[in-house]
Amino acid sequence: MRRSVILTVSGATCTAAVEPRGLLVHALRDQLDLTGTRDDPAVLAREMATLRRSCHRLVWLDPLAGQPGFEPLAQGLVAALPHVDEFVPCGNVRSLAALADRLGDWGARRRA
Repeated sequence: MRRSVILTVSGATCTAAVEPRGLLVHALRDQLDLTGTRDDPAVLAREMATLRRSCHRLVWLDPLAGQPGFEPLAQGLVAALPHVDEFVPCGNVRSLAALADRLGDWGARRRA
């Protein structure tokens, strides 16, 4: 049974039908065609600046970041990085375990 998800992206309302155990990223990519590759990087930079002002810590997870020789060259990523507090690799189990440790540290620091 699919469920409707309604999102507002860059001021536009988008609706997707998703499976309860499906990945939201697949709906964003496959149904709504929201990969970010066609948007103006300046628009993304403004959206990221707005998001940064509305949160405690902005963490960007990137599965490619831990790869040897990785460089953030994509225009969208270059536009987003100045607004990100943490740029974290998440391409394998080890990097996800390290992320879990960091999340625990961040939470402990907030409570202190």
